[in-house]
Amino acid sequence: MADLCAAYWRPLYAFVLRRGRSVEDPQDLTQSFFSRMLEKDLHVDPALGKFRAFLLASLKNFLTNEWRREHARKRGGEAYLISIEDMTRAETHDAVGLAVSQTPERVYERNWALALLERTTARLAGEFAAAGKARVFDSLKP
Repeated sequence: MADLCAAYWRPLYAFVLRRGRSVEDPQDLTQSFFSRMLEKDLHVDPALGKFRAFLLASLKNFLTNEWRREHARKRGGEAYLISIEDMTRAETHDAVGLAVSQTPERVYERNWALALLERTTARLAGEFAAAGKARVFDSLKP
């Protein structure tokens, strides 16, 4: 489970970040999402579709539920406070290095691919090292 969380943290975090949350919220929301997933002890059937699509749909549902909970009328949810400091930090904070015009879904897919590429590269580096060819891998990696 730790490997699962580590592998998919970045794409999910980038998606939440791109959805317009404040600077601190994406980390908390992503961690809460993983905690909720671990509590549920889910069993995913591969025949029903791709795992990344399942994760993204689950995250969207989680974010919707969190938004509803945060904005419930009984808690003063109709009042919106905007922090100038958060806006300034959000404008200068570029955790995923993408253009502002990209959709959260596009950011998610890009970061999913990057995470997959990083895991594959690390695995390949291990295979080369085990075969005594670490220098060959280092020269071919770029």
